[in-house]
Amino acid sequence: MNIRRYLKTLRTLNSIAPFVGLLGTAFGIMKAFYAIDRAGKAELPTVVPPILKSLGVTAAGLLVTVAAVIAWNFTVGKGGRKP
Repeated sequence: MNIRRYLKTLRTLNSIAPFVGLLGTAFGIMKAFYAIDRAGKAELPTVVPPILKSLGVTAAGLLVTVAAVIAWNFTVGKGGRKP
């Protein structure tokens, strides 16, 4: 299997994944504010669930980025070429 043909895909994942995580954080925070608005008060049971989900999406985006960087470095280090 020729891994080098996937270098552009790895580079793209590496570039986009952190932003997907940040987008998830932004949506989660917006949902938390919406929940506060609906409830009329900021209580932990109202705010915590959307924030936890947003942090989960952020963590997933960072994990994908780390995996893409490791794969990139492994591939380039094994004789791959930098595009």
